[in-house]
Amino acid sequence: ELSAQPEYVELVDKLWRMSEFKKLSPEMSLEDRLSHLQSVAQQIAIERAYGIRIFANEAGEYFERDDETRVRNVADAICRIRYCGLNDDMQREMARLAAGPLPLEITRQFVDVAEERSEREFALYSAHDNTIMALLAQLGFKDWPIPQFAAHIIFELHYDSNTKGHFVRFAYNPDPASKTPVAEYKWMRTPPKDNIVSWDDAMKDLTGQQISCVPLEAFVHNVMHERRSMRSVEEWKSYAGDGGNSEGE
Repeated sequence: ELSAQPEYVELVDKLWRMSEFKKLSPEMSLEDRLSHLQSVAQQIAIERAYGIRIFANEAGEYFERDDETRVRNVADAICRIRYCGLNDDMQREMARLAAGPLPLEITRQFVDVAEERSEREFALYSAHDNTIMALLAQLGFKDWPIPQFAAHIIFELHYDSNTKGHFVRFAYNPDPASKTPVAEYKWMRTPPKDNIVSWDDAMKDLTGQQISCVPLEAFVHNVMHERRSMRSVEEWKSYAGDGGNSEGE
């Protein structure tokens, strides 16, 4: 649809003149050129973070606010299609593959602590924005905010001394530049069964709750069984193809 809109044709032509980015070359089809606007959006974020004039060029052209809005519209749509597909059934399969063994790693860490096989109190995993989006999709969310620099998902394991049970909650901060205090994070739970809900609807369902815990057993069952997350690196490789060694590298 966008390829039929003249403003998007002019946008990729302008970006080509300003950047000479090979993937925006007029020799490529317009659809292919538009498909690379996610890379353009990432470059914009990098240059802004370093205080560089965006797409400085010798032609004297300027990257306008409307240009960035259009780039963002296309880039965001590409990200969501990549992990959510065109319908819920596509998302269930695409997200499961894209998230790989990461849900297994998270649930296994919690179970090991709960069953006193581990004394770990904190784990930090570094990831690309694509990993965050894949995980959000696998947890049952769509139309989530696109992660910006330093975006993160926090998973917490809590112990209730009254019930003698462990509980899980998690929160997503898509843009730490907003400086939202952790105390104001909205703590989430996965949708029931293998349901998929929009992020905004999930946030509305919180109805002001600051704590949204779910029993550890229910969390593991939902993520690993109802959502059919990969149970091993070997299973993931059998679906995705052998892209590395037995350690998944």
